[in-house]
Amino acid sequence: MAKLFASVVSQFAHPRGPLGWFVGHLMAWKNGARSRWALDLLSPRPGERILEVGFGPGVDVRRLLERVGESGFVAGVDVSVEMVRQARARNRAAIAAGRARLERGSPERLPFDDGAFDAIYSTNSAQFWPDLTAAMTELRRVLSPSGRAVVVVQPMWRGATEADTAAWEAKLLGAMRAAGFSHVESVRKDMPPAPAVAAIARCT
Repeated sequence: MAKLFASVVSQFAHPRGPLGWFVGHLMAWKNGARSRWALDLLSPRPGERILEVGFGPGVDVRRLLERVGESGFVAGVDVSVEMVRQARARNRAAIAAGRARLERGSPERLPFDDGAFDAIYSTNSAQFWPDLTAAMTELRRVLSPSGRAVVVVQPMWRGATEADTAAWEAKLLGAMRAAGFSHVESVRKDMPPAPAVAAIARCT
């Protein structure tokens, strides 16, 4: 049983195979409240270019596209082949219209030009980034000089507590400061099993 549980948990870091397909559909169904809160914090505006890091099954890509409108653009990277497949299928019309680009990739090496985006969004992906500071440095690189980033983590593992949220809050803010963001703050939201924390950063 412990081995099976560990296998399921690992799928949230890198969904793959038949179990990865199931995890992707589970994430699409389960994460709505946290995602809507995070999107409200990001406050996407019509015409903006937005990057999502760790887009999973692509549900929030669709929500971002709705907010930026026909004149906006949404790009994304995810390490999972299965999530890229699901997200592209879910957003095929926007991709065909040139309003979205979804790639397999890592947050430490983003395949985009310097200053390419007005805003960056990520929810429950940062806890799986191998090098948090390197990833935040890349986020800062691809943001415009007036850009902003919202990175959300909610501890979801068995026995998660507010102390876990506080630990992640410190990690996120520390990595953002180390990456050179000039203004960094955090906001929490109570939800089970432990509060979510949003780390918000601006380049200037």
